[in-house]
Amino acid sequence: MRVHAVGANEFFCCSIKRHPMADCWAWALEWNHQHRLAGFLGDRGAAQALVDSIPAEELKEISLAPNRYIRFRQEVQLADADDILFSIQDDDEGPSVESSKLSPQSTCCGRAT
Repeated sequence: MRVHAVGANEFFCCSIKRHPMADCWAWALEWNHQHRLAGFLGDRGAAQALVDSIPAEELKEISLAPNRYIRFRQEVQLADADDILFSIQDDDEGPSVESSKLSPQSTCCGRAT
């Protein structure tokens, strides 16, 4: 991990990570514990491969008239154990703190790490 930033009492989080084998970077931003943006920089082929690996969202459609419709998706909250976007993992590069030195209440953007 190259950047891991938390601010405003954990209402804003930012993370930038480098792909382990390609010239590609991923970034993510979260605010208010619910809104997220993410993107990729660098080698377009590597970035596209990452984007293609993201599961497609299930869209629902309501037909209003010929050639007129509304599409929407239902948001589903991740379980805390599955919400690892801003977690600091052992295999991340850069300085780290031994997990034994972290308290059980250690959080990353309001979630236990």
